[in-house]
Amino acid sequence: MLTPELLGERLKDARKRVGYSQQEIADELDVSRSAVSKIESGQQNIDSIQLRVLSGLYGVKLRDLLSEPGEEIDQPVFVQALRKSGEDQQVSPVNVRRVEQFCEDYLWLYEQVNLDDGS
Repeated sequence: MLTPELLGERLKDARKRVGYSQQEIADELDVSRSAVSKIESGQQNIDSIQLRVLSGLYGVKLRDLLSEPGEEIDQPVFVQALRKSGEDQQVSPVNVRRVEQFCEDYLWLYEQVNLDDGS
């Protein structure tokens, strides 16, 4: 079961990976720094809009933040390969999300073009 403490830990880890301070996140969410601290420690719930904002800032998918413990988190193949090679220290989650978004947009565009020409 996903607990507030586990969600808070995931949010804290994601924040640290991209290099934001609690104050910077507080400013983005228009809350106090202590509210961010409480969210990250599981002492305060986060609303769905705030969670979506953080997902975007951190470059992580909501399903990865909200997955059940032990559930495999969906990672792009290139990130999995980098992790296995030990070279993932230079992979920014924000840049990973940008590549994912580019690929999703490209696939959508490709499907639209193919629908138009009858393929």
